[in-house]
Amino acid sequence: MDERILEELVEHQAEFSTGIGYPGAPTPSDVIRDLREQGVELPEMPPDELEERIIYTIEDALDTFCKLKKFIEISDSTREHVEGAYLYSCRHPKLGRFFVVLDESKDAITGKSNYRAKFYRNEGDALRDFSESVESYLDQYDAETLEELERILEEKGLSIEYSV
Repeated sequence: MDERILEELVEHQAEFSTGIGYPGAPTPSDVIRDLREQGVELPEMPPDELEERIIYTIEDALDTFCKLKKFIEISDSTREHVEGAYLYSCRHPKLGRFFVVLDESKDAITGKSNYRAKFYRNEGDALRDFSESVESYLDQYDAETLEELERILEEKGLSIEYSV
Protein backbone atom coordinates (compact mmCIF):
# COMPACT_ATOMS: atom_id res chain seq x y z
CA MET A 1 0.00 0.00 0.00
CA ASP A 2 1.22 3.46 -0.85
CA GLU A 3 0.47 5.46 2.33
CA ARG A 4 1.14 8.78 0.58
CA ILE A 5 -1.45 8.04 -2.12
CA LEU A 6 -3.98 6.98 0.52
CA GLU A 7 -3.35 10.18 2.48
CA GLU A 8 -3.89 12.29 -0.65
CA LEU A 9 -7.13 10.49 -1.53
CA VAL A 10 -8.51 10.92 2.00
CA GLU A 11 -7.35 14.51 2.54
CA HIS A 12 -8.82 15.68 -0.79
CA GLN A 13 -11.96 13.56 -0.38
CA ALA A 14 -11.13 12.39 -3.87
CA GLU A 15 -13.19 10.36 -6.29
CA PHE A 16 -11.29 7.69 -8.20
CA SER A 17 -13.19 6.29 -11.17
CA THR A 18 -12.06 3.91 -13.89
CA GLY A 19 -13.39 1.22 -16.18
CA ILE A 20 -12.52 -1.02 -19.08
CA GLY A 21 -14.22 -2.72 -21.98
CA TYR A 22 -16.89 -0.20 -22.91
CA PRO A 23 -17.06 2.78 -25.28
CA GLY A 24 -15.87 5.98 -23.66
CA ALA A 25 -14.02 4.21 -20.85
CA PRO A 26 -11.38 6.51 -19.38
CA THR A 27 -7.75 5.84 -20.21
CA PRO A 28 -5.25 5.62 -17.35
CA SER A 29 -4.05 9.10 -18.38
CA ASP A 30 -7.64 10.41 -18.06
CA VAL A 31 -8.00 8.84 -14.62
CA ILE A 32 -4.72 10.34 -13.35
CA ARG A 33 -5.51 13.76 -14.84
CA ASP A 34 -8.92 13.72 -13.12
CA LEU A 35 -7.33 12.98 -9.73
CA ARG A 36 -4.75 15.71 -10.20
CA GLU A 37 -7.54 18.16 -11.09
CA GLN A 38 -9.07 17.30 -7.69
CA GLY A 39 -5.82 18.46 -6.08
CA VAL A 40 -4.43 14.98 -5.43
CA GLU A 41 -0.63 14.93 -5.60
CA LEU A 42 0.61 11.71 -7.20
CA PRO A 43 4.08 10.34 -7.91
CA GLU A 44 5.44 10.64 -11.44
CA MET A 45 5.25 7.27 -13.17
CA PRO A 46 3.58 5.77 -16.25
CA PRO A 47 -0.21 6.27 -15.98
CA ASP A 48 -1.08 2.57 -16.29
CA GLU A 49 1.32 1.66 -13.47
CA LEU A 50 0.07 4.53 -11.32
CA GLU A 51 -3.57 3.56 -11.87
CA GLU A 52 -2.75 0.00 -10.75
CA ARG A 53 -0.93 1.31 -7.68
CA ILE A 54 -3.93 3.46 -6.76
CA ILE A 55 -6.34 0.52 -7.11
CA TYR A 56 -4.04 -1.66 -5.01
CA THR A 57 -3.77 1.09 -2.37
CA ILE A 58 -7.55 1.48 -2.18
CA GLU A 59 -8.19 -2.27 -1.97
CA ASP A 60 -5.46 -2.77 0.63
CA ALA A 61 -6.77 0.15 2.72
CA LEU A 62 -10.31 -1.27 2.62
CA ASP A 63 -8.99 -4.65 3.81
CA THR A 64 -6.70 -3.20 6.49
CA PHE A 65 -8.43 -0.14 7.96
CA CYS A 66 -12.10 -0.40 7.02
CA LYS A 67 -15.26 -2.26 7.98
CA LEU A 68 -18.17 -2.80 5.62
CA LYS A 69 -21.19 -0.96 7.06
CA LYS A 70 -23.77 -1.26 4.28
CA PHE A 71 -23.96 -2.88 0.88
CA ILE A 72 -26.15 -3.91 -2.02
CA GLU A 73 -24.93 -6.51 -4.48
CA ILE A 74 -26.61 -8.00 -7.54
CA SER A 75 -25.26 -11.07 -9.32
CA ASP A 76 -26.17 -13.87 -11.68
CA SER A 77 -26.20 -17.48 -10.48
CA THR A 78 -22.61 -18.13 -11.64
CA ARG A 79 -21.33 -14.82 -10.25
CA GLU A 80 -19.82 -14.06 -13.66
CA HIS A 81 -21.65 -10.75 -13.47
CA VAL A 82 -21.56 -8.87 -10.15
CA GLU A 83 -22.40 -5.25 -9.43
CA GLY A 84 -22.87 -3.40 -6.22
CA ALA A 85 -22.40 -0.46 -3.91
CA TYR A 86 -20.54 -0.68 -0.63
CA LEU A 87 -20.16 1.77 2.26
CA TYR A 88 -17.06 1.42 4.43
CA SER A 89 -16.21 3.08 7.72
CA CYS A 90 -12.44 3.39 8.16
CA ARG A 91 -10.05 4.25 10.96
CA HIS A 92 -6.39 4.85 10.13
CA PRO A 93 -3.73 5.46 12.81
CA LYS A 94 -2.45 8.61 11.07
CA LEU A 95 -5.41 9.78 8.97
CA GLY A 96 -8.13 9.20 11.55
CA ARG A 97 -11.69 8.38 10.62
CA PHE A 98 -12.94 8.44 7.04
CA PHE A 99 -15.52 6.74 4.83
CA VAL A 100 -15.41 5.18 1.38
CA VAL A 101 -18.28 4.52 -1.00
CA LEU A 102 -17.32 1.91 -3.57
CA ASP A 103 -19.41 1.29 -6.69
CA GLU A 104 -18.23 -1.64 -8.73
CA SER A 105 -19.40 -3.86 -11.57
CA LYS A 106 -17.61 -6.75 -13.23
CA ASP A 107 -18.66 -8.98 -16.09
CA ALA A 108 -16.33 -11.94 -16.64
CA ILE A 109 -17.93 -12.85 -19.98
CA THR A 110 -17.65 -9.44 -21.67
CA GLY A 111 -14.58 -8.24 -19.77
CA LYS A 112 -16.34 -4.99 -18.89
CA SER A 113 -15.80 -3.41 -15.50
CA ASN A 114 -16.42 -0.14 -13.68
CA TYR A 115 -14.84 0.92 -10.43
CA ARG A 116 -15.50 4.08 -8.42
CA ALA A 117 -14.20 4.85 -4.94
CA LYS A 118 -15.20 8.13 -3.29
CA PHE A 119 -13.55 9.22 -0.04
CA TYR A 120 -15.38 11.21 2.64
CA ARG A 121 -14.57 12.70 6.02
CA ASN A 122 -18.26 13.23 6.81
CA GLU A 123 -20.39 10.14 7.44
CA GLY A 124 -23.59 11.90 6.38
CA ASP A 125 -22.14 12.73 2.97
CA ALA A 126 -21.01 9.12 2.52
CA LEU A 127 -24.46 7.83 3.52
CA ARG A 128 -26.10 10.16 0.98
CA ASP A 129 -23.78 8.92 -1.78
CA PHE A 130 -24.47 5.28 -0.86
CA SER A 131 -28.24 5.94 -0.75
CA GLU A 132 -28.06 7.47 -4.24
CA SER A 133 -26.39 4.27 -5.48
CA VAL A 134 -29.17 2.16 -3.94
CA GLU A 135 -31.77 4.46 -5.53
CA SER A 136 -30.09 4.02 -8.92
CA TYR A 137 -30.60 0.25 -8.67
CA LEU A 138 -34.26 0.76 -7.79
CA ASP A 139 -34.63 3.11 -10.77
CA GLN A 140 -32.73 0.80 -13.12
CA TYR A 141 -35.17 -2.04 -12.43
CA ASP A 142 -38.24 0.17 -11.94
CA ALA A 143 -38.74 -0.92 -8.33
CA GLU A 144 -40.11 1.07 -5.40
CA THR A 145 -38.58 -0.99 -2.57
CA LEU A 146 -35.71 -3.41 -2.07
CA GLU A 147 -38.22 -6.22 -1.60
CA GLU A 148 -39.79 -5.42 -4.97
CA LEU A 149 -36.31 -5.23 -6.51
CA GLU A 150 -35.54 -8.67 -5.10
CA ARG A 151 -38.69 -10.11 -6.74
CA ILE A 152 -37.91 -8.46 -10.10
CA LEU A 153 -34.33 -9.74 -10.05
CA GLU A 154 -35.43 -13.29 -9.21
CA GLU A 155 -37.73 -13.21 -12.26
CA LYS A 156 -34.67 -12.28 -14.35
CA GLY A 157 -32.55 -15.07 -12.87
CA LEU A 158 -30.51 -12.66 -10.76
CA SER A 159 -30.01 -12.51 -7.02
CA ILE A 160 -29.51 -9.68 -4.58
CA GLU A 161 -27.87 -9.41 -1.20
CA TYR A 162 -28.05 -6.27 0.87
CA SER A 163 -27.62 -4.73 4.26
CA VAL A 164 -28.84 -1.15 4.14
